[in-house]
Amino acid sequence: MQMCNAGYYKMIEKNNMRKNVLILKLILITILGMVNFCSSEIKWAPYYAFNLSEGVYIPSVGKWGITTNLTNDLGFIVKPSQKHSILLFYELKYLGPGLKRQEGEKFEQRNMGHLLTAQHSFKFNKDITFKTRLSYVTDWWRSGTNELWGYGLYDSLRYGINEDVEWKIEKLTLIGQVGYSQIKFPNYTNLIEEFQSGSEETTAGKQDNNLLQLGVKSKYEGHVLGLSFINQAYLNQKILTETGTYSSDIKQNDLSLELYYNKEVLKIVGPLWTSPYFSFKYKDSNQGYLHFKSITEPPTFVSNFYDYTKILFSFPVNLNITKTKYISFVPDYEITNYTRERRDENNNFVVGEKHYTNLAILSFAYISNPDENRKVTLFYTLQTQSSSTKFEKYFPYNYTGNYLGISYSYSF
Repeated sequence: MQMCNAGYYKMIEKNNMRKNVLILKLILITILGMVNFCSSEIKWAPYYAFNLSEGVYIPSVGKWGITTNLTNDLGFIVKPSQKHSILLFYELKYLGPGLKRQEGEKFEQRNMGHLLTAQHSFKFNKDITFKTRLSYVTDWWRSGTNELWGYGLYDSLRYGINEDVEWKIEKLTLIGQVGYSQIKFPNYTNLIEEFQSGSEETTAGKQDNNLLQLGVKSKYEGHVLGLSFINQAYLNQKILTETGTYSSDIKQNDLSLELYYNKEVLKIVGPLWTSPYFSFKYKDSNQGYLHFKSITEPPTFVSNFYDYTKILFSFPVNLNITKTKYISFVPDYEITNYTRERRDENNNFVVGEKHYTNLAILSFAYISNPDENRKVTLFYTLQTQSSSTKFEKYFPYNYTGNYLGISYSYSF
């Protein structure tokens, strides 16, 4: 059943992608026709960006490997009048195996995605601008080399619409944001339900959800302060109850709140400058967790398993060597505190002791800009993660990793 659903959704995805590409081509042809017809009045410009990085990662647990990361962006902006502008944008990305920031991900995991965006900007007056954006996103995942693209458990399709309102008050800019997206997981099956029932799951769309995003942001002389709220309402996924069964009427709902700040460029002294970043995130979910220690033992219900708070701060220090070269040292530190209790080496929850994870990333880079279009970066990253959870049969929680590589980017 899962393979049939995967093939069906994959066919739908291909058809949808063909339709979106066709629409993009028609829009481009229409705009180019307008440009040729009245080129003296319409301003337009293409955009292209390419970034490729190659490196080797060496973790203290698991196998070392060679990785590749790639992003390829293609855009086109046209301004038919002083008040209106249209942006068309496509991005292809590939993230190879390597060290992961997200806890619970394997080093061998790969990700590939496509992003298609169309944005219309309307300048209401000299101070207020409205930006309407439509987007289509695909995300494909592979946990190893023996899997095929398009059959990952957490592959997703996302359709979204966003509206931003910018209000400039002298040096201060206020931005209000609202967004709505439909996210579908065509290959997802609930393994717990399959285990309990002893048969394959027949109900599709258990992870499908509608995402509502609200945000407000302010900019003042390079200082950016923002607050975002995200609510995910699941369409079919019911919550686990203390009896170890799923509720008949209550569906899963996740919400997150994030406060963040960054300074775009802050001069320290002489050729030294920085761009600090700080964020605080809170996540809450009504979904429970059924803990299976072994096949022979009855499962244990854990409430508030997915709730946590996260603090992240970064203070990069950059040193200009010449006008086209500089050295960068970037320390990142991330502290995650979960509501759930930690697990020991035997996969037992320890009463009274919470699960926390500390992640420290130290990056050193030498950046050279031969011209305004090209950039070459040599980098080394030391990544260390420590956690109060010690059960690491399936995922690494405590490790030290080294990552060394080179990156090349080109844009115009």
